[in-house]
Amino acid sequence: MQDLYIMYGAILLLPIYWISDWFLTKKYNIKKEGFLYTFVNGSHKWGAILILTVSLTLLLMHVFVLEFAGPFKPNHIVLAILPFSFFNMLMEYKYERDSKRYLRSILYTIFLLIFIVGFELFVVM
Repeated sequence: MQDLYIMYGAILLLPIYWISDWFLTKKYNIKKEGFLYTFVNGSHKWGAILILTVSLTLLLMHVFVLEFAGPFKPNHIVLAILPFSFFNMLMEYKYERDSKRYLRSILYTIFLLIFIVGFELFVVM
């Protein structure tokens, strides 16, 4: 039964995210980045690499070394991506406020938070 809630939540949440992203892009005339992501400057690039490296290292330590801390859950991957998303949002807001790219990053970060909370509520409990 809980799997149905997760499936229905994802079915509802993803189109809401895509429509919101499309609306923000059109309303504020936000240009799309490159294929994956375009960094604002060099410090943004190296900060993001550092955050991803630390997050993924901690994730791998949790999976392979700290097995006693609890079982690995799929939302741990999303939790590893969340600091990276938050850092991108702050860097875009600070250095490229005129381009309004930070609005899409805010939307993405909120989407990740809602996903994590929903996953925790329906799967863990």
